[in-house]
Amino acid sequence: GDNESAEAAANSVAFTDADATSALSSEYAHSGTKSVKVTADSSSTFPALVLGDGSDIGLTSGKTYIAKAWVYIPSSNSNLNYGGLKVTQSGGGTYSSATATLNKWVELVVPFLDDDITKIEYFGQKAGGGAVNNDVMYWDDFSIVELNGNPAIPAADATTIRQPV
Repeated sequence: GDNESAEAAANSVAFTDADATSALSSEYAHSGTKSVKVTADSSSTFPALVLGDGSDIGLTSGKTYIAKAWVYIPSSNSNLNYGGLKVTQSGGGTYSSATATLNKWVELVVPFLDDDITKIEYFGQKAGGGAVNNDVMYWDDFSIVELNGNPAIPAADATTIRQPV
């Protein structure tokens, strides 16, 4: 949701950057006035925002959740033309959703059973693989909700996401 408030920020979770640098940006926003701009490192093939272990972010093993986020991939990118949301279990199994749509906000939705979730990644890549050389993507309106409708992590737009330290 559009939670640009101090209360939402206090209840947010921190992402870690992987092969990328993230920062709040007002260039594009799905709702509110800002999104998280993710800029790939120069040699990155899989830049991402990463949430860690499911239990560390308030998920309960054995429960079913739905992760959602909106992604915007500009057509001005040279290589990064694919965005996705991926949930990985400790045994290697994954749940994912992805898009190759450019210049339009796209909602990615991933239902998953928490069976020892090791990470949740909001990623970008080049279709077919390869380096994405400083290309960018924008993420907004993140949420993880238990299937029964109870929020596991409060819905958050970009201004409520604590940046990596």
